[in-house]
Amino acid sequence: MRLAINLIIIILIFFILQQFFGVVVPKYNELLRLSEDKNVAENKLKKIEIFKSAIEKIANDPMALKIYETKKQGILDLYLPTDFQDYELILIINTIFRSSGLGEPNIYQFSDDKISLPNIPSAQLTKKVFEVSFKASLNDLLNLLKNFENYSRFFEIENLDIKKEDNLLGIKMKVAYFYLSQIKPKALEGK
Repeated sequence: MRLAINLIIIILIFFILQQFFGVVVPKYNELLRLSEDKNVAENKLKKIEIFKSAIEKIANDPMALKIYETKKQGILDLYLPTDFQDYELILIINTIFRSSGLGEPNIYQFSDDKISLPNIPSAQLTKKVFEVSFKASLNDLLNLLKNFENYSRFFEIENLDIKKEDNLLGIKMKVAYFYLSQIKPKALEGK
């Protein structure tokens, strides 16, 4: 009899454990997954609300709207790209030098400066300054400067050092390149 009672207790414990691991644990895991899904959905909803308020307030900033429209049409990228990497600048410089009849220059000393625009508070430029050194004749140098001037992107020659070396000129230029690093509506400023 005692053996039968112990056997029944063991069977009941086994049945309870089976129910626990077969029903309760999967339901608990599902509850955790649903809770996580709810948190993700709430975060997405908060982001949507922030963007909605930004879109509503952008109407109060006509200059930002104008920049956004020209960016959307692709016009602004011709002059002020919004995404830029150092290797792209090297490719552009090498292209300008080759079209001027010169070889590849030595490019070095990259630095970035952020420039706020007083008339357009929602936009910010980045000025990337670099130095190049090369040897060229006076005609090649003039042709190079003209190619910089005619290139579709904005360049600024900040410094030009010229030294006479043999039959050529030893030239060291400090050049700045600009790109639009930020278009931020007033609604998102400070966030």
